[in-house]
Amino acid sequence: MSAVVIGEEVTITGNIITSGPIQVEGNVQGHIFGSEVIISKGGQVSGGIVAEKVTVYGSVSGSINALSIILEPGSHTEADLCHRELTLELHSYFEGKSRQSENPLSRTMLRLETFRQATAAADTGKWKLIEAKHAA
Repeated sequence: MSAVVIGEEVTITGNIITSGPIQVEGNVQGHIFGSEVIISKGGQVSGGIVAEKVTVYGSVSGSINALSIILEPGSHTEADLCHRELTLELHSYFEGKSRQSENPLSRTMLRLETFRQATAAADTGKWKLIEAKHAA
């Protein structure tokens, strides 16, 4: 499955739900639900991220709940993290709380059941992106 890419010239205000991977090169102000979320260098997310794997090269402000979180060199993360595995690479910036959990997806305020229902709907083709509102 190919990744949904939010281009560097795009700003989305709202929530993004996909059953597959998503790569953010632009700006997202809202929550992201996906199987794998990559915040590219120059990409920014203000909100919550819920995924199996999250890799941050850019900037995140809010919260991340994932089985695996990787903060790459040059990344800037001001967020509360809940994870099974956390990798902080040299020269990554992190400020916030980190909590290890065997099941970090169940600990999110963005409930796992909501994620499962949304991804099931995405798999049926009913929704690709939900509540996505492009900034005016």
